Amino acid sequence: ASFSLTFLPVYADTRDVAKKVMSKHNYSRPSTTGSTIVKVIAIFLVLVTIAYVTISLVFGSWDPVRWTEIRQEQINGNKKPNPDTPDKPNDDPDNPSGAVGADGAVMSDSEDSGIQLLSALLPREAYAANDIDPKADTAFTLTATVSPSNADDKTIVWTVAWKNGASTWANGKAVSDYGTVTATVSSGATANFVCKQGFGEQMIITATSRDNSSAKGTLTVDYRKRLTSTTTGIFDGSTSGTKVWNVANTLFDSNTVFKDNFGVGTLTDTVKSHKMTITTHTNLRSKLSGVFTSTANQTSYTATREYNGVPAAASDGTLYWDNLFMPKGGSPQGVSDIEGLFSFCSSLVDYGEWEINSTQYNKLRTCLTGSTIDFVITIKTVLQYGATYTASYNVNVLDSSLKIKVESVDVSDSIII
Repeated sequence: ASFSLTFLPVYADTRDVAKKVMSKHNYSRPSTTGSTIVKVIAIFLVLVTIAYVTISLVFGSWDPVRWTEIRQEQINGNKKPNPDTPDKPNDDPDNPSGAVGADGAVMSDSEDSGIQLLSALLPREAYAANDIDPKADTAFTLTATVSPSNADDKTIVWTVAWKNGASTWANGKAVSDYGTVTATVSSGATANFVCKQGFGEQMIITATSRDNSSAKGTLTVDYRKRLTSTTTGIFDGSTSGTKVWNVANTLFDSNTVFKDNFGVGTLTDTVKSHKMTITTHTNLRSKLSGVFTSTANQTSYTATREYNGVPAAASDGTLYWDNLFMPKGGSPQGVSDIEGLFSFCSSLVDYGEWEINSTQYNKLRTCLTGSTIDFVITIKTVLQYGATYTASYNVNVLDSSLKIKVESVDVSDSIII
């Protein structure tokens, strides 16, 4: 499309301008103020329409009306949210049930026969306001909508039962020991479902019309298995006591094998990643503070460093003893964004090359051997549906694995006979 714009010349006398305009458009009398305003509005609307059509042609998916509709959609059993949030119902092949929730009890798609059900996960901070036991495993608010909306009796009766009470896991177990559903208003239009503990058989929540027992809606409740522990090497899952680290052994690299242990449930989660963080324990810090007194040194050894086990080019993520001495930019590849806790005990000697200062190291060794707990090391395990498991261990370095380094070599004069 093409547009033609006509620019009027500037006249000193406004009456001449009016004459020119009226002559050009063959007006027989001057325009009133009201008609001028109408014309301005009309021109503005035409320009807006042209802009809308032009943008729509250029950007075919540009549809502000549809955008508004999408933003207003509520997630329920029949709606599909953004696929970038796999913990919500969608077409994720790893989550065929469409369960909602990171771990613990999760709600799957509803089945409606005259009553539509919606569920929403209650945050733990909302338990008290909803009269829910703070020790509850998981909780949801449920909403039932009756059709037609003008029905005289909209009262809902809620029940929960095992999907298969005769299954190996559920046989002999009372469903009320694992989950309960309670109406929160007299009509039963809303209710709370509370999961008390993990379970290994699906539950079925049913909302039935008191007026018509054939009108009902159901929700399936699953339990996504929770990670109970992650073990590897000296980290055996028991966080009590103190673990001993022989510094000759690497704690975490690309070959480290983790064993992830899950509890009871009907849905299985998968592990996305493992990471380790390390910081000095207050016991060791009390020793270090009397020897390494500068602010820069204290900032270094009180920091928390995170490792992913991957010796990448830009960041050596391997957690082993010597790496705790790596200065900024001291990885074998020449660059590192993980500065060691004890980087003040080493120095760069060339681009990407560094060495431990023996004198500083021996001072550090004295602090380590005099400390009963040296480090706090945390294993962080991230799961596919957003849950995160962390376990922190107190770790003490095996004193005998800390060798005293040679600080200097003196050559004395000799006499040749």
